[in-house]
Amino acid sequence: MLKLTKQNLELIIIKSNPIEYHPSIALDLCREFGLNWERIQEMWLYKRNPKLFEEKLKEYYK
Repeated sequence: MLKLTKQNLELIIIKSNPIEYHPSIALDLCREFGLNWERIQEMWLYKRNPKLFEEKLKEYYK
């Protein structure tokens, strides 16, 4: 079973589609659990370039 950590929650939000998964909900989760909102927004932008997205995932979430 997956342990829900801050890192795992960030990854769930990042890998979700920000159009379907409303950004204000993600912002509320960030405030509630102390997640990095700026990183999540940055990673959403990287999702447009899959290769760069994977590189950044490895960089941020080793």
